[in-house]
Order: sequence, then structure tokens, then C-alpha cells
Amino acid sequence: MKRGVNIYARAIEPITRQEFWQMLQKAKPPPGWGQKIATVNPYPQVAVANSGGPDSTCLLFLLHQHFSSSDARSSASTRATERDRPRVSVVSLTVDHALQESSADMAAKTAKFAESLGVQHYTSKIEWDNGIFPPKPPPGTPFESLARNARYRLLFDQMTRLGVNTLGAGHHLDDQCETALMRLGMGSTILGMGGMQYYRRWGMGSSSTGLDWAGHQGMNRWIIRPFLGVGKDRILATCEANQLEYVVDKTNFQPEVTLRNAIRHVIKHGKEASEGFPPDLSKQIELIDTALGGHLDMGREKLQSFALGMSKKVSQVEEDVDAFIEKARLPSPEGTFLISEKAFSSLRREDPLRQTALVLRVLRYVSPKPWGSLQAQVRRRVHRLDELVSRLQTPITRTTSSFAMGSEVLWKPVIYRARKIKNLAESAPRPEDVNAWFACRQPPDPQTAHATADVDLSESLLGAFAARASKNGTRHFEFMYDCRFLVRMDLDALPEALVPSLSASKSRLILSCENPWFYPRVSLQTGDHIRLLHDEITPLHELSSRKRTTWKPTGQKSTKAVDWISVTFIRTLQ
Repeated sequence: MKRGVNIYARAIEPITRQEFWQMLQKAKPPPGWGQKIATVNPYPQVAVANSGGPDSTCLLFLLHQHFSSSDARSSASTRATERDRPRVSVVSLTVDHALQESSADMAAKTAKFAESLGVQHYTSKIEWDNGIFPPKPPPGTPFESLARNARYRLLFDQMTRLGVNTLGAGHHLDDQCETALMRLGMGSTILGMGGMQYYRRWGMGSSSTGLDWAGHQGMNRWIIRPFLGVGKDRILATCEANQLEYVVDKTNFQPEVTLRNAIRHVIKHGKEASEGFPPDLSKQIELIDTALGGHLDMGREKLQSFALGMSKKVSQVEEDVDAFIEKARLPSPEGTFLISEKAFSSLRREDPLRQTALVLRVLRYVSPKPWGSLQAQVRRRVHRLDELVSRLQTPITRTTSSFAMGSEVLWKPVIYRARKIKNLAESAPRPEDVNAWFACRQPPDPQTAHATADVDLSESLLGAFAARASKNGTRHFEFMYDCRFLVRMDLDALPEALVPSLSASKSRLILSCENPWFYPRVSLQTGDHIRLLHDEITPLHELSSRKRTTWKPTGQKSTKAVDWISVTFIRTLQ
């Protein structure tokens, strides 16, 4: 293991406690540091994705010092109150990727260091070609994306077992710079070139059958990156000053292995160093250099300034969009979005980038594709977003038509009058009318109809009830519908006759949707008789940008919803 062996330590100052406290203020997720889970740990926990390298080693040390060190908690120099420093325990999570002969040894050394700090540590190993994991990638083949997805899957699963909501990652300013360059070479939007965020919601993943699938639980998990504002040199200096031992992954210094490694190599050694790269990497480096006007070798400090500038610009845009949504969004059914054309146009006058940022937010919020995935954001393709924004800027007239341009989101020109949404041709124009754009879920076509098809929940509910009865299951049965709603049933409050009736196949518990916004309804079907049990939609207040009441479609017959079922809209504009 390395102990502070680096060329920067004498010239570069280590990260101080006060600095790290300031970094954490930027990285703190909106819900805070998690909730107390008494059955697992007396305090909320923050996990660190601990590879054993200098970045995660430094982060583990500083987080542990910040949250659990008694002198750090009471230090006057930090000027932090007890309320500012809640009792939070830190846990170390390592994944043995089993792709190198040394990986098990590296994982063992990582565990040893965590334990030397008094930090609880867990190591998980990727079981290639077993269960959800595909076969191990053969030597010499690209593995970065696959290994990353497998690693994050095990980290997420371990967080779920421990009841941890927040995962800390050691990405720093140099990583941010590399990320911005990679996205630049792929033709990303300016928003994409903002790189990684200090904190972000985990998200649902990209496919329910993929390694990266997190489902609805991913909406309440967070990744934090406190080091995004400091370079690798400061991290190494901190390791040196505190005599922190870390391991070195040699593959990080092999430029032919990944594009990130190749960029890192070129930044350090110049563009001519790419001459021996594999053809695909050489081509990508060439695209990045072209996008920078031939200045990829401008130097590390200038590239860092570029990355910092892009990150700050995008952060400001996102803050502006947050404020705009709170101010300008018009009331509409849960899971839809309504904005006047005047308000939307005003964004362009201030900064056209804000329009694009708002459209991406709305797409991600309304789409039935997994939240946070590229599929829910028209794959963030520049030409597609530009075309969509252009359509929304076109003045609304009586002949303006509805349209869809991806992510299964329908954009409808409407009239907003007396807090009601009306079709353009519904009535004669009035002076008080407000022309607006209404975004809602697009009606499914034959290829996507399965997403809103009826679902028989009987067997799944019975299985969950049996697990609960044998003390092996949780209290609630949960089912995510259309990637938009969480249907939750309290197994301890089920009607006494329900389980015997379902077990004898006398009844079926059916989930369906029968209204314009494709909201789920839960019914009990017994023979030819259908009893509606629940048809109310409740917003998830932790995610909502404004306080709302339970909503049901206009004109729908009122039904007293049973109290053992809840249906919550789980997507967010944040």
C-alpha cells in the first residue's frame, strides 16, 4: 500500500476540516443525511464507495472525522453548531470486481484500513456469470461500462440491506475535467458538459432487466461528490499529511484500456502521446481535440478552469430553473406539467439554455420511461432538443396541433381559464384566456401498450403475505406501475377475508388504468362483480415542488379509498 507517495505533497496544502465542511454543504442532498433506522443502526448512515485508492480513502477519512470525531464536532474553528453536525455514522463499502488477480488482495487491504479507522466495512464480490451478472469480459475487451454497472448494483444492494440512503464517491476536479471532455467529444449539450453534480438522485436505472436497475427505491437514494471542486493533488496532499494508506490500481494508468485513461494520459503527456492508442480511442481523442479548437493540450490548469466554469454555469442554470418552476408552473393533474407560452418564451430572453434545461426536466418528470435514464430525456440529443424547444416557441393559434417528439410525452396546446384546462377548440376565445403548453403521458401505441395493461397482483400479494407471516418479509407489498406510480399495500391491515378468497381463486386483485392520465386503479374482481378499492393519487411530498392535495380525474365518481392501499406518484421535477 502507498502512504503519501506523491510529488505534490510539499507544494500543495491538504484539505482542512473547515474546507471539507464547506464541501459537504454543497454536497448535502435535499433530504439531509438520511433517516434513523433503529433496527440497523442507532444513527443515520452515509456510505463511501471505497475502492481503496487515494480518492475514496481520503473521503472515508474526512467523512469519518467530520461526523464522528468528538473534537471535530466541538471545534470552535469550524464555527459549526451541534445542529450543523448531526450524529451520522459512516460505513465503508467495497466491491471486489474479480477482473484482476490482485483484486481480492486490494479489497482486503481496503477493509483493513477502514477497520483501522473504526469504520464498519463490507466487501461484496461480483459473481460473474451467476444470477443477474453476465460472463466475465474476456481479456482485452472493453469492460469499463459493464464493470461500473456491476459495481454500482452491488453497492446499491448493500445500501438497501443496511438502510443507507446516501453514497459518497471520491470523484474530484480532474475527474470532472475528463468527464466534460468525454461529453464534449460525444456532442453533448452544454448542460451535459457541466459534468457531474455535487449531489444527485440515484434514479431508477435504464431497464428493469439491466444491472443498473434500482426501480422506485432509486428515487430515495443519493450520490454525493464533495471533492468536485478540488484536484487530485490536494487529495494526495491530504493522504500524505494524515499518513493515510491506499492502494494503487494500475489499470488507471493504462491509456489503452478506457477513454478516460486515454484523456488523462494526453492531458499529462500531450497530444502526440495518443499516436499508439487503439484506432477507436485515437478517433475519440481527435474528436475532443477538434471540439476544443485543437487545444486539448492547453494544460491541466486551463482544462480545470474550463471544467469549473462549465460546472458553475450549469449549476446556476439549474438553480434558475428551480425558481422558475416554483413561480411560473400552473396547476395541473399530478404527473403532468402546464406552462403558459408567455412564461416559456420569457426564459429564452433571459438565457436560451434555461429553456432546454426546463424541457429536460419536464420530459424526465412526465415520461413513463425510467426516471433519470436517457430514454426519459430524448436521449439528450442536441438536435432533438433544439427541435422540441423550437416547436414550443412557436406562437399558439387555434390551428396548433398536439405533438410528441420522444420519451412518450405528449405536448398539447391548451387554454388555461379560471384554473381549468380547456382544449383550443372547446369554446370561443375570452380576454382572460391564457395560451399554454400541457405536457402529459403519451397514449400507448401497440408496441408500448403492455406498460399500462391490466396487472393481476393476486399471486404477488399472496407471496408477500406468506413471507410476512413467516417473519421473512417486510410489512408492505410494493409494486411500481408504469415507472410513475408506487402501489403500496399494508400486509398487516388486509381485510380478514381477502387472503382466503385470493388463495381459493374466488377473487382477483386487479391493477388497471381507465382515465385520460393513465392513473392506476385497484379493484377486487369476484366472478362478474368488480369492486373499486382505490383510485386516488397522492403526491410524494418529499419530491413535490409545491404542496398539493390528493387528486382524481374531473367527473370521476367519488369512491372511498380503502386505507390499506396507497398509490403515490413518484417522479420529480428536481
